[in-house]
Amino acid sequence: MVNLVWEVTDMVALPKRFPEPNVKFNSRKFKEAIIYIARKSENDERFGAVKLNKILFYADFSAYRELGRALTGANYQHLDEGPAPHQLVPVREDMIQNGDIKPINSPYYGKKQKRIMALREPDNSVFSSQELKYLDHEIKRLWDMNAEDVKTESHKEFGYKLTEDNEIIPYAFSYLLSRPITQSEIDVGLKVAKRHKFG
Repeated sequence: MVNLVWEVTDMVALPKRFPEPNVKFNSRKFKEAIIYIARKSENDERFGAVKLNKILFYADFSAYRELGRALTGANYQHLDEGPAPHQLVPVREDMIQNGDIKPINSPYYGKKQKRIMALREPDNSVFSSQELKYLDHEIKRLWDMNAEDVKTESHKEFGYKLTEDNEIIPYAFSYLLSRPITQSEIDVGLKVAKRHKFG
């Protein structure tokens, strides 16, 4: 019988060492997701760059966990303000040049909030109805949060905790939940362990 006793450090390091074949960056979907989020968030006074990054992160990682594929396939870096898409800056500049979005610095409680304004409607045809639900869910879930709130929330994610500054957060970490495990999830885990004769 194969010895499957792994140290926790091995289990954490493993997703960092291997490419994720189901993750391919889709520039078009990424752009349309940005426009979709910006358009839906026009009336959210707390919507800025930090919140945009977190909506993208949570939608991508939820889709990967539940559908087996990422929504946009962006690479999310571990930054001080939480996970942020590595591809955002060049894509955003391209979108500004093409007239898709306009950057706005608006005052927000004595600070400058970096927002983007969509200058056109998103092309929703690039998404399935299920994919749009992930974006809608995260927009709604984070609506009442400001930048500090979403930053704090994202710092609780295991994918964030298990990576270092500027490191890419593997999508495989989406399976590590920051919420408590339910009894039914424990029962399923015990059945799988018994079937494979673990423990």
